[in-house]
Amino acid sequence: MEERNVFCGTYNIRILSDTWDRNRIIHYSGGDLLAVSSKRKIQLLDVIQVKEVPITLRGHAGSVRALFLCEEDNFLLSGSYDLSIRYWDLKSGACIRIFSGHQGTITCMDVYKTRLVSGAKDCQVKGEKEMAHSF
Repeated sequence: MEERNVFCGTYNIRILSDTWDRNRIIHYSGGDLLAVSSKRKIQLLDVIQVKEVPITLRGHAGSVRALFLCEEDNFLLSGSYDLSIRYWDLKSGACIRIFSGHQGTITCMDVYKTRLVSGAKDCQVKGEKEMAHSF
């Protein structure tokens, strides 16, 4: 699809998913994959081939509010309204670990080396000493 912008001129865009969801969350880390959440499930999209990856990640009791995709190390973190963070293996689609402790919806996450740091609507920032395995 071609669009026009007053400041940039003409450019091409690619529509990867055309379903409407006002709570949709995405995370892109610069590789081939894009993580997309809708309601309580997470789907991976291949941005190069413009197709869905056949793995769907399910397990949260509430809608997903935050995603952190690490394609290099084959894992994804998802934070939810259910107050948990799930650590997913991208190859198998299995939930490896569930982190808990926040009293509000998870709003952001980041990983430095093997340490997970998360923030939530409970106005707290929490840090895990170590993730389940080293990356």
